[in-house]
Amino acid sequence: MTHIAGLILQVVTCLAEYPADVKVSEVSYGKHRILIVRCCASDMGRLVGRHGRVAKAIRVIAFQIGIRLGVRYRVEFEEAKISAHQ
Repeated sequence: MTHIAGLILQVVTCLAEYPADVKVSEVSYGKHRILIVRCCASDMGRLVGRHGRVAKAIRVIAFQIGIRLGVRYRVEFEEAKISAHQ
């Protein structure tokens, strides 16, 4: 896991009601990286926020760090397939 994926994981686990269910994986191709944040369905509303404001703020963090590193980051949010809290 890269430093940015670790940072996004730390931010998201602080926001989640069930931080043990939060996972961040990274897919890279060339100078592009996709950070996939998976969490349980009950935490999805907390991570997206009203009108997507929290999700947008998380994406801005990744984007701005990526600019300094010369890498383009994109953050996607997905519901975990299996969760102990559903």
